[in-house]
Amino acid sequence: MEAGADNYLRKPVNSHELRVRLRAGRRIIDLQEELVNAREALRRRATRDPLTELWNRTAMFDILERELKRRRESSTLSIVMADLDHFKLVNDRLGHARRRSAARSSFVSVPMTRPAAMVARNFSW
Repeated sequence: MEAGADNYLRKPVNSHELRVRLRAGRRIIDLQEELVNAREALRRRATRDPLTELWNRTAMFDILERELKRRRESSTLSIVMADLDHFKLVNDRLGHARRRSAARSSFVSVPMTRPAAMVARNFSW
């Protein structure tokens, strides 16, 4: 047990006891998977914009800070800021349902040429 085992069986193995322990192990694995999935969903909600599913403001600044530290000595860093003028007209003319698609496609179509490239949404419309 000190070497990392969680459980053990003595020989001769009782088949009923083995099935019970395997069922308990399966429950633990299933609960662990649910926990990992829930944590990932919360992380995504905390770092993504609900309209476009792009990085949100908080995530953008975290990533930018990390990149600035990483590139401080070795290379340059480029930042592009874009604004969609009169975007409210999309909502007024096409409706709320089409707004999400238009907003996302406006930014996702930006060509990413570097592995560290990112697109984020900073302001609400």
